[in-house]
Amino acid sequence: MITIKKITEEQARRAITTGEFSDELISSATNVALILTQDWCPQWTAMAGWLDSWEEIDKPQDIDVDIFTLVYNKTPIEREFMKFKETVLNNYEIPYVRYYVNGEFIGDSNYLSRGEFIRRFKG
Repeated sequence: MITIKKITEEQARRAITTGEFSDELISSATNVALILTQDWCPQWTAMAGWLDSWEEIDKPQDIDVDIFTLVYNKTPIEREFMKFKETVLNNYEIPYVRYYVNGEFIGDSNYLSRGEFIRRFKG
């Protein structure tokens, strides 16, 4: 089952302070993806489209993934979070996706297709 949730401002602030996202997020399921982006990005619009279709009709049945999103340019901490993403997480592009399995970071990417996204968790 695919579950999509939002990263709260408090959770984002905690990541900035500690240098990593909390166990509350990255261990919420066996497979977790964090998508960090800005609303104006066309690649984010494309990803959001296939994420929405999963929510509505086309959920993969053979894998469980919690997906957390943060559209950080719509938060009061936009600049602070962008600096964290670029300097601590070392990524300058959007959307930026971080992947975790059993609470362990397994890699990251920027935009990718729905199929490639699921393959990240299937080894």
